[in-house]
Amino acid sequence: MSTRVPVVRLGGLSLPVRTRPLVTFVALSVVAALLLCLSISAGSTWVNPTTVVETLGGGGGQAVRYQVLGLRLPRTVIGALAGAALALAGAFLQSVARNPLSSPDVLGITSGASVGAAAVFVLGWRVFGAPLTLSLPLAALIGGSIAAAVVFSFSRGAAGGMRLILVGVGINAALLGVLHAMLIAGGTYDVLQVQVWLTGDLSSDATRIAPLAAVLVVAALIAVATSRSVAAMHLGDDVAHGLGVAVGRTRVVLLTGSVLSSSAAVGAAGPLGFVALSAPQIARFLTSESRAPLGCTAACGTILVLAADLAARTLFSSAVSVGLLTALVGGPILISVMLRRLRSWA
Repeated sequence: MSTRVPVVRLGGLSLPVRTRPLVTFVALSVVAALLLCLSISAGSTWVNPTTVVETLGGGGGQAVRYQVLGLRLPRTVIGALAGAALALAGAFLQSVARNPLSSPDVLGITSGASVGAAAVFVLGWRVFGAPLTLSLPLAALIGGSIAAAVVFSFSRGAAGGMRLILVGVGINAALLGVLHAMLIAGGTYDVLQVQVWLTGDLSSDATRIAPLAAVLVVAALIAVATSRSVAAMHLGDDVAHGLGVAVGRTRVVLLTGSVLSSSAAVGAAGPLGFVALSAPQIARFLTSESRAPLGCTAACGTILVLAADLAARTLFSSAVSVGLLTALVGGPILISVMLRRLRSWA
């Protein structure tokens, strides 16, 4: 019995379209859109969705415009973009290492980015004299890049095995020690700023949107450009080489995209725990694919962050961080993935 896969033809290019991933992507996009609307409407006071639409169109009173355009819309957009960027970062890294445990959180890339960004707060460091808006993502990128370089240098030759995870956990622990030392050495106000940011800071600072959006566009282009190569690499390096795939170059591009995306998200919203690990696993589960479709993965990341932010603002009387709620979701997923890996190694 043969199964026919629908194909979309664009000139001489044939693109297979799998029904379940496509339906899942549409459903996830609808959920993400609903969460976007709810996130803008909900808060200390409820703003009717029709009023939100009117305000976005240029109407509404001054107080409502400030609440919607000045506070909630930037926070919602930052959350959506950061979630998608972290999700793609996790998917890229898992493709590089061919290991579902590989994520910026586990391998220390997020901690490296956090150390770089914390230096901006505590040490007053301005990268190339840039303002705070640009210094945060740039410092996070420098820190994340150094961490990634160290991890993959020490685990060379075993990129998909347990050695990579162990090296990453060790580097992550060392970087967390550096971060704590910076907090001890910093002034009271600087330390408070960093502590708020470290728990996930979906602020209403609209100036953080443009750098994050630009990086997300680059990540999307990387996803499209490497899609066929990644599909071949999942069959094994020898098969990929036989199909003409430049495996080494593809891995470098994916690793660069992962570091860039995760660092930009950390610089804009703080280290939102386990989004990069969870989103690809959720997308794989929903689509029943051997590798997570990147569109579904990005949508899952957006949903995770927006849902966590919405819950933090509406379900709890005191301020609960977004990062805490994403970690509560990601922790069980990490344990589940680890148990599956242990069973496969047994």
